[in-house]
Amino acid sequence: MMNNIDRGKEIFLGQLKEMAEGYKTMEECVLDNGIPFAQAEVFEVPVELREAFYAYHAEFLTDHGTCTNTSGPFFDDEDVNDGIRKKYWYFYWPIVKLLNNKYPDLQFRVIIEPHYEGSSTILVVVDRYGKNKFTFPVVVLLEYVKAWCLPFDRPEEPNHVFFYLCNLYNSMEQVCSIALSIFDFTNSAKEENLQSVRC
Repeated sequence: MMNNIDRGKEIFLGQLKEMAEGYKTMEECVLDNGIPFAQAEVFEVPVELREAFYAYHAEFLTDHGTCTNTSGPFFDDEDVNDGIRKKYWYFYWPIVKLLNNKYPDLQFRVIIEPHYEGSSTILVVVDRYGKNKFTFPVVVLLEYVKAWCLPFDRPEEPNHVFFYLCNLYNSMEQVCSIALSIFDFTNSAKEENLQSVRC
């Protein structure tokens, strides 16, 4: 069984891989003061994911005060809300992918309602595959976040970041497990009702 730090690091690396594969990271994320370079070493980021880490550092590990980092890797001048949506997609989607691997019968949806000046809404919903199965959506995660706030209290400490990511995964996994039990119970009750009607 994977410990919390290892699970969190797996999620962290998954976030970097998703960013590296799915979105162009920008060289502007490499700050002149060299902090991302040093932090990449501290976080033990593989060389092939360093550019993604610099973007991650700019968005999730660097405090920008009380304003959205509109010069970051996800933003352009045309649609700031789309930049917020992309930012949180790359943060939450790798966690959902891990959950989907563990619960292949469940269908996950990530819904991000961005807001530039206020809180953005992050919603992860799950229901169950199957034509003959009774299903309904279950909220796995509901968070209200401001685009300029950091998710981590101590972003310079890898173990703190990894532990936070693992706790987020564990809380979502617990809800998925409960949802699966509810779906199973509901479908067995439905089958019993159908059989009693047939008799």
